[in-house]
Amino acid sequence: MKNAYARKLRAARSAVAARQQMTALQMAKDAAFLAAAEVFRMGPGRVPAFSAAFDAALHDIAKMTVEDTKDMEYTKTKLDQRLRQICGEHFVPWEERYG
Repeated sequence: MKNAYARKLRAARSAVAARQQMTALQMAKDAAFLAAAEVFRMGPGRVPAFSAAFDAALHDIAKMTVEDTKDMEYTKTKLDQRLRQICGEHFVPWEERYG
């Protein structure tokens, strides 16, 4: 009896956490759309390509993270290398971005 109840509680907590994570990801994507529209004048014509690129980048980062070791040194290095190219003098290292 206790095990079934504990499993039910874990499943409920897991469902809430998954919803919260999906909400946070969607908010990040919405914010990226708003920023791209504001700064780069992105409009409806470029939204599909931007959306697909956002999803692909997120997938690539997640895949790297899952396949990396616990300390995520490969992920940190690769992301920082790419972001350094993109951001130039405005680059912020992983440790500062993720605290």
